[in-house]
Amino acid sequence: PAPAASTGGAEMTIDLQMIAQQAGARAAIYGALAAALSVPHPGLFDDVAAAVVAGVDELTSPACEQALLALTAQGSCSLGQLAREYRRVMTPTGCRPLALYESLHRHGRLMGEATLAVKQWYRRLGVEPGDGELADHASVELTFLAELAVVESEVADGGNRTLVRRLQQEQRAFLEAHAGVWLPELGVALATSPSTFYRTIGGWLRGKRRTKPGAYSCRPKTVR
Repeated sequence: PAPAASTGGAEMTIDLQMIAQQAGARAAIYGALAAALSVPHPGLFDDVAAAVVAGVDELTSPACEQALLALTAQGSCSLGQLAREYRRVMTPTGCRPLALYESLHRHGRLMGEATLAVKQWYRRLGVEPGDGELADHASVELTFLAELAVVESEVADGGNRTLVRRLQQEQRAFLEAHAGVWLPELGVALATSPSTFYRTIGGWLRGKRRTKPGAYSCRPKTVR
């Protein structure tokens, strides 16, 4: 009996280590997507590429594999080029700007019910991911998910399975109610853009779905 218990404990430790690594990869992916949907900053292309590699290595994500192929084919992209492409894609001449806010995308107006709902969600968990932007901006919702995934990784490293489950449930619920509902649709729009980089970001978002367990490649792995 004693060796069996020891083996079981080792397996649980390995399981939590894997969850910590996967949560860290998801945090990197959410963070990279959030950055890509904001005004470009120095190092953005490399940050996105690193997150894609983490997704391939830790999550075996088909969406990440496709993004890696696209970014590898593109090579690299300067900050100036990304800034020009961002303006061209997000605010195209003669067309409506892309709806980067959940309320605007889903209900046709800013500061709607979705804005208040996600803001209350952040406050309930004691998180302030906005940095001056409206609470339902795509980058803010993704930053929120990134922060939850970071904490999940840290908690898994510490061995607190109960809190890991709670954090996973919060991420799933937020995806079901908000981010997973509309961000894949935003990805469809971006995937037809004239920019190779933003087409890749769009394909990455478009490849994530909320309807089936495991179909959303950034969903947390369930802790038993």
